[in-house]
Amino acid sequence: MQDLVWAQVLELKQGGVATAVEVQSKFAGAIELSYSGLDTFFGGLEAVVGPPSPKLLVAMREEHCDRVDRRVDRTSK
Repeated sequence: MQDLVWAQVLELKQGGVATAVEVQSKFAGAIELSYSGLDTFFGGLEAVVGPPSPKLLVAMREEHCDRVDRRVDRTSK
């Protein structure tokens, strides 16, 4: 195991130091983020997804029993 790790260390050392542009290009196209203004930040989550339902039990039933993905197992990997 030590030989394998040392071989990888030597390979990394020969490669030289990556620039910031090279490091960022690794993720190009994988995900794109955009920034908004302070109004979005201070608007909070409710401004983005809407207010929560005041009818808690009805909302819980809809989310856990009536939605299309209600039978998706989210406990196992």
